[in-house]
Amino acid sequence: MFEHYKATQEDFAAIEEGIKTVWHPKLNFVFKNKKLTEKVIVVSYDCENIYLWSQTKFPKLKPFKCSLKQYFAYQISHQLKISDEYQLGWRAGLQPSELIWLFFSKMKTDDYESTSFVSGGLITPFITLQKKMKDRKNNPYTTYESYLATIVHEFGHAYWNQKMFASYKKQDVRKILVRAEECYKGQQIILSKLKIPLPPDYNISEIFAFCTEYQAATLFWPNHKKAIDQDSFSRIKSFLKTGKVNTIFLSAHYFAAIFGKLIFSAYPHRWPIKLLFPKYF
Repeated sequence: MFEHYKATQEDFAAIEEGIKTVWHPKLNFVFKNKKLTEKVIVVSYDCENIYLWSQTKFPKLKPFKCSLKQYFAYQISHQLKISDEYQLGWRAGLQPSELIWLFFSKMKTDDYESTSFVSGGLITPFITLQKKMKDRKNNPYTTYESYLATIVHEFGHAYWNQKMFASYKKQDVRKILVRAEECYKGQQIILSKLKIPLPPDYNISEIFAFCTEYQAATLFWPNHKKAIDQDSFSRIKSFLKTGKVNTIFLSAHYFAAIFGKLIFSAYPHRWPIKLLFPKYF
């Protein structure tokens, strides 16, 4: 449907408004470490170009006008087929996967470790496609506000992912690798003397992203908050009515909407702290 769609100024303005919201002072307690937020590169696309917003200058890329202070906007021409699947939503990371090769080949680098992305569709196809979803009766993602909220949500993922990996110091990870190597060699080790962090749990990432979006909706977009509440409440009633309560664990988004609401309600000012600190065995 949107394979031949070309981006408009309205599409760009919506993405920049979403990015602007992330930097609103009222969300400082969520995105506390600004260095992590600065690293996130925002990516969208149409049938001809990939569009990037970054706080890092990329002299090798073609720039275009950006209304955001401290951000630079660039475009990279492509020959890819961008299907409706990728215009329908946003995600932490680069999708479709061909974008990873295209970006890093243009930049002449393979520095994946220090680069964080959020990527997704333009607002015009996004809203149109969301409205056509027949399997979601109370879909809260059919408005301008919900599009901005989706971008904030993915920044929540990107922030949590970076925060978690940054909390695992290289020297500590090296100790774990050495001890694991010793175990495979048949050597006995005393685990009580080794502090082993739990691996990042991406269900927690989804809860953090949900709470980030829900916090922004509470502050800026009351209609979107109401839509989330109606959608989640309807699903909970359905789970309870059918007795299929364990199906909430089959969808990260259902899981996050339920557990996220509980955590948000219990710790309205401290939920970021509760969800960011790693646990240990």
